[in-house]
Amino acid sequence: MIHTITLNPAVDYFMSMADGIKPGELNAAEETHMEAGGKGINCSIVLNNMGVASQMHALLGGVTGAYILDQISAYPHIHNCSVIITGASRINVKITGKEEYILNAPGPEVTKEELDSFLKTFSGLQEDDYVILSGKAPLGTPTTFLYDIADIVNDAGAKLILDTRDMRLEDLTYCHPWLIKPNLEELGDLLHCQADLNNAMDLTAAAIAKGAQNVLLTMGSEGCVFAGGLGHAVAKSPQIKVKNTTGAGDTSLAAFVGTWSASHRLEDALRWSMAAGTAAAAEGSLPSIDAIQSYLSSIRIEEAH
Repeated sequence: MIHTITLNPAVDYFMSMADGIKPGELNAAEETHMEAGGKGINCSIVLNNMGVASQMHALLGGVTGAYILDQISAYPHIHNCSVIITGASRINVKITGKEEYILNAPGPEVTKEELDSFLKTFSGLQEDDYVILSGKAPLGTPTTFLYDIADIVNDAGAKLILDTRDMRLEDLTYCHPWLIKPNLEELGDLLHCQADLNNAMDLTAAAIAKGAQNVLLTMGSEGCVFAGGLGHAVAKSPQIKVKNTTGAGDTSLAAFVGTWSASHRLEDALRWSMAAGTAAAAEGSLPSIDAIQSYLSSIRIEEAH
């Protein structure tokens, strides 16, 4: 089973403004819509679209939390294991047009009791489970909470996957995650250096030396680099017209884990990962399996040197 963790979920409010935002003027959107959001929730939705079951673990509260639960109930392959909290889940605003704007709220503050209840939702983990922890933690979460989750996952012999912007080097050493999925900027921040296409392979090796077992480094239009115990490879994606990048990284990660858990073939997992991320960026939404499959043949996998 694949488990997804979203500690600070959101209702994502999308606004389309073809002419962009003009400061000091009334800005009217041509189209708007709302979606259940949060990196782990995005992963569960993409897995559902691929026909892969997942358990969704989230901290949800207020009318926004109820909205997220209502939206998730429409996905037959998502099993809800969330904890209801006192504070209301946040609303994030995504504006698309000439330029892309992402306005994220801080979210509610959580209590120790709520976090303790959340940890209990993982009591049945097994060795063949995958646990994806994505995104930032909410206010009130101690820095050691990641270690509490890692202890539960590692004690069960399950595989921990981290996709968090505020990850630290000491987190890799303690958690020894099975996989991390940074982008170039995030990998540079993690290793306290400038990351670019020229040193990508060296930096993935540095992250592995610090404790990560495998690294899936996503690089937008340049594809991805994979390194670690599962193998070393580079995946190239086709050039597309990008509509919206929100959720593209989550989509890539979900497709990788979902495919790997079924086939245990690195080339298959990378091909589906890149096809899914490409489809998400091209469509500006979490893609269907048909959209993902339409890009599979255009993904090139090369052995990394």
